[in-house]
Amino acid sequence: LALHENPRENYLKAAESLGLALGLYKSCGLECDIAETCGALGDVYARLAGDGGETDYYTHAIGSYEEALRTYTADDFPGEYADIMMRLGDTHVSLAEMQGGPNDYEEAFKAYGKSLGVYTRVGAAAESETLNVRIGRVYKALGDREAVSNNPDKAIEYYDEALLYYPEDTARREHAASGG
Repeated sequence: LALHENPRENYLKAAESLGLALGLYKSCGLECDIAETCGALGDVYARLAGDGGETDYYTHAIGSYEEALRTYTADDFPGEYADIMMRLGDTHVSLAEMQGGPNDYEEAFKAYGKSLGVYTRVGAAAESETLNVRIGRVYKALGDREAVSNNPDKAIEYYDEALLYYPEDTARREHAASGG
């Protein structure tokens, strides 16, 4: 529903409802429900930030994901942990793109690296490839920033690093799509 009619209003309603559910789960000590709700709340906040360009919502999304990770550990809930880490990395990338801060790119690398480690350990090849592409895109974004800043040597370093993470067919498709 949030995607089709009044998306912002419906996402705000979803955040409110999830907040109420979270309060209930916390009062009952239901750790897995708390973690699941925090993950969903993080998604809603990230969507609100992306739709409205408000960095405060990204901050709320990051906090929600971090709260979910207090329960979803790599050892006890590897799939959930890796998924939340990937979403946390995505949120840091979005925040970096909005604010231009390199610290958020570093946080994205950390989150993506942790997620990739778990997906590699459990043999999730498709998820690992997805993360490699996302890591490559972060390196490319850093290269683009350096190129615009007239620092071609550093830009080339980032671009070379980006190529290490792109599967060959993905790199060809993205190069063709960019008109290259």
